[in-house]
This record gives sequence, structure tokens and C-alpha cells, in this order.
Amino acid sequence: DFCSLGGLEVIFALLSHPWPPLRAGAARVLGSCAQNLPGAQGRALALGALPALLGGLRADPDPRVPPAALFAISCLVRAQPEALQQLEALGGLEALGSALQSSEPSLRARAAFLLHCLLREHPRLREPLIRQGLVARATTLLRSEHDGAHEHGLGILCG
Repeated sequence: DFCSLGGLEVIFALLSHPWPPLRAGAARVLGSCAQNLPGAQGRALALGALPALLGGLRADPDPRVPPAALFAISCLVRAQPEALQQLEALGGLEALGSALQSSEPSLRARAAFLLHCLLREHPRLREPLIRQGLVARATTLLRSEHDGAHEHGLGILCG
């Protein structure tokens, strides 16, 4: 009902709001709405959600926004081939690899989780991710203090 009533359009507009908690909240709502719902995923992609979320992941100055943006990206691209193609075309795989090196534990954990899932679901991504330095990044992650990203970091290396 939320999507059919225009809720995604309202949430999409809030991704660029000047107040950081609202940007982060909008990303979390968008992700929750799109997760495992192909119709909502398709609508969010048509609105341009993926480029907006990647912008939040890469460059938002508030530390609350990138983890929320990455949550929404994960909800859009898992089990959605069109979204994965967009992610690749927009340089999103490199952004995920960079997020593995973040000082923010929740961002590292979300990036490791998504990369682990993508490698399991799409073995063809192995070579492009290796060329982008994923092995070195995952190894560096495992050398850091143990946190929620380590399990998925090991999964990345196994993949």
C-alpha cells in the first residue's frame, strides 16, 4: 500500500534533505520497503534511487547516512539483476570495496555482508572484484579488531 500510494516518491525526495537524520531515515525506509519486493525494487530503481544512495554512501558528511544508504543499496540489489547491473555501471562495486576500509564498524559490516552475498549469488563478480583489490581489502579487514564484519570478510575470501 505504501508504494501504491506514492510513498516511495516521498521517501526518494527525502534522500537529499538538508537534515542528516532525515536522509538516513529515508534510506532505511526505502530499503525496508524494497527488500524482497521486486515491484518496489523496480519502482525505486526507476526513480533513480541507486545513484542517490551511492552518493550518500560515498560522500555524505554525516556518519549516520552511509550505513543507512548501504542498507538500502543491499536491499535493492540482492536478487535483482537490473539493480546489480546499475550498481556495476555506477562504480558501486568499488564503493563497496572502499566501505570495507571505513572506520565505522556498521559500514564495514554492511559492506562485507553485501559483498559476501554478491559473490555467492554471482560468481562472475569474482574477477572484477579481485582486480579492484578486494582480496587485500578483506585481508586488511580481518587484521583489524574483531567486529561484526569479520565473519563476512572470511566469506569474501572464501568466495
